Amino acid sequence: MRAISISEPAATLIAVGEQRFKVRSWRPEFRGPLAIHVSSRYPRRLQWRSSQIEACRRLQRHGIWVPSVELMRTLGMVIAIVDFVGAYRCEDVDQHCGIRPGSPDYELDTYEAGRFAWKFENPRRLQRPERFPGTKGFFFVPDALLAAPMVGAN
Repeated sequence: MRAISISEPAATLIAVGEQRFKVRSWRPEFRGPLAIHVSSRYPRRLQWRSSQIEACRRLQRHGIWVPSVELMRTLGMVIAIVDFVGAYRCEDVDQHCGIRPGSPDYELDTYEAGRFAWKFENPRRLQRPERFPGTKGFFFVPDALLAAPMVGAN
């Protein structure tokens, strides 16, 4: 299965269904199941702008505090599978996805012109996250690694 590495706290927000979009600099043609891998490095410092404060609020609803041992424990691991349904130009995301300044989803990322908002649906967390080396861009994770039971985020 294809996988993408995402830094914390965004990876966990996606896994628990609190973040439906992630802004990237490129638009893939691929659509379908996508494994979410947590980047192996935790950000050196969280920039306490509105997006990080909103991220903390959403994680707290699931009993996860930032920074936390739980977030550090999953660094370098595959933690969930989502359905990747599309990528939209950030300047068009309002008309296609209903995301606009001030909306909860808008507060979680930086929607800049020329970049793409990747949309995720149907998050399923792995009951037992699996360690796997990640890389930039898409990479492949063996299906056997993802055969463990999953927990729906909602």
